[in-house]
Amino acid sequence: MSLYGEWKDCAFDISDSTTISDACDLGNNYEYIQVIYPAMTACTMSVYVCSSLGGTYVPLGNSASATVGASASADTYAIGGYQFIKLISSTAQLADRAVIVRGLRA
Repeated sequence: MSLYGEWKDCAFDISDSTTISDACDLGNNYEYIQVIYPAMTACTMSVYVCSSLGGTYVPLGNSASATVGASASADTYAIGGYQFIKLISSTAQLADRAVIVRGLRA
């Protein structure tokens, strides 16, 4: 039986950064995250993780990335039990982006 967390905002606020999302507290440690991307400036998205909300975020690894673009899309990433994440865009986003995520335990 899978256990899903609540959907959380992990938005890109271009007044803060055009390539780094807001930090997202998933509310618990999860093995996976599901991400729903809106239409975005074409880029590769990567997952960064941290042991605390306000700490230093580090890349999760090469397997946690996806190419997104002009159409909305969704993806699932293995995050290995982390609770705090940020999404990183390889290309500057030209407008705010409302990305949502939720944790998943298999």
